[in-house]
Amino acid sequence: MSWLNRLARLACVVAFIPALAGCGFEPMYAKHDGADAPGLMAARVGVVASSNDPVQRRVAMQFAADLEDRLNPNGAAAGQEYQLKALIVVLESAVSISPDGTVARSNMNVSANLALIRLADGVTVYTGKTYRSVAYNNVANAYYSTYVAREDAIKRATTELAEDVRMRLAAYFAHPEAAAKPS
Repeated sequence: MSWLNRLARLACVVAFIPALAGCGFEPMYAKHDGADAPGLMAARVGVVASSNDPVQRRVAMQFAADLEDRLNPNGAAAGQEYQLKALIVVLESAVSISPDGTVARSNMNVSANLALIRLADGVTVYTGKTYRSVAYNNVANAYYSTYVAREDAIKRATTELAEDVRMRLAAYFAHPEAAAKPS
């Protein structure tokens, strides 16, 4: 009887696959003939830190570099049709205090407010916000270790943010008519 149940389940799955194809479903990481690449490559990136704080500026520069690498891996496209503006906000907070009163662990929350602007008419066609939270250890009397841990946390946050923005833009360029209207 067990093999009959398995056969029935397999038949249901096989019957369901054409229904998915008919509704427009396609895998997120499906290989395309480059239809969404021109839209991504046509975006010029401009990133601004929310303040003049060195940490904010450092994170903004790292995010801009990571985003450029993801949107334009072969260098900037010749005819750029869009400008992506991002405002980076970094908030750092202590989450663990040692018995001697020093910070033992810190959280870093990095957020990016996004606006995709069509250069032809200056219209904002997409807006969004994304954020990442990362943590690092502050080792007492080991300044270099703390520095390396903090830099690694910044790199992890900006890499994840850049990938999230790339996926959001790829989804927008795949179906711009379905994108939410900016508020």
